Amino acid sequence: MREPDLSRFFGVWQLEPLCSRYEQGPPPSSAVYRLGPTQRGVTFHLYWTARVKRHQEVLFELSFDGAVEVDGAQVTMSFDGQKGLVSEAHRDGVLVARSVRLLEANGGLLAVARSGPVAGGGMFTNHSLYRRIESAAP
Repeated sequence: MREPDLSRFFGVWQLEPLCSRYEQGPPPSSAVYRLGPTQRGVTFHLYWTARVKRHQEVLFELSFDGAVEVDGAQVTMSFDGQKGLVSEAHRDGVLVARSVRLLEANGGLLAVARSGPVAGGGMFTNHSLYRRIESAAP
């Protein structure tokens, strides 16, 4: 299977907190999201400052070759022109997180919908909007 061209996703993105809608907690006060190519897939690096001024960071790499373990969950990645760049995390066969990344037509904005289960059943979805601040080097 031929891997999709994800080059339009690659670069550095800055969160637009006032344009983000969160069902679970408030949006971070700031965040930088870096997506870049690797030999086998995509590296995801997210650095954010929570409203309580606590800095947090997550860094992982996914490929189209199968699941990768991230924080005890099996994470897979897929791409569909309509659905975007999707990652799903499962723990013990149960979906614990799903992120869908969609680009605006001109490539200047990245919408990320991250969802997961809530106590008592159901799912939450946090919608984040990022503005491109740097393109990936060719």
